[in-house]
Amino acid sequence: MVRAFLTDAFIELGLEVRTAKGAPEALELIEQGLHFDLLVADMLMAEGEMTGDKLIAALRDRGCRQPMYLLTGLVNAPVCEAADGVLLKPPRFAALESVAAGVR
Repeated sequence: MVRAFLTDAFIELGLEVRTAKGAPEALELIEQGLHFDLLVADMLMAEGEMTGDKLIAALRDRGCRQPMYLLTGLVNAPVCEAADGVLLKPPRFAALESVAAGVR
C-alpha cells in the first residue's frame, strides 16, 4: 500500500517511477544499468532481506551519489548516515513534494 501511494505521488509530482520488490531486485536493476535520480528505501523490507539503510549504504559504497531517503515507521529508527534524509510513515504528500523538488 505504501509503495502504491509513493508511486502515485511521485508520478503526480512529475517524476518517472520504477519500483523494486526489495533490495536484491533494486541492486540487480542498478547493476544492469538502471539510472535513477532519487531512491526511497523502506527500512524494513521482506523478511530476510537487506534493510533499507543497508541498501543505501551499499549503493553509496558503489559510488552512487544521487539523493536517497530512508522510509520508516520506526520512531527510534537507527541513524542512517548514508541517507540524505528520513521519511516517516505514513508519508505526507508535502514531504514527498519537497524531496521531488530536489530532483526536478
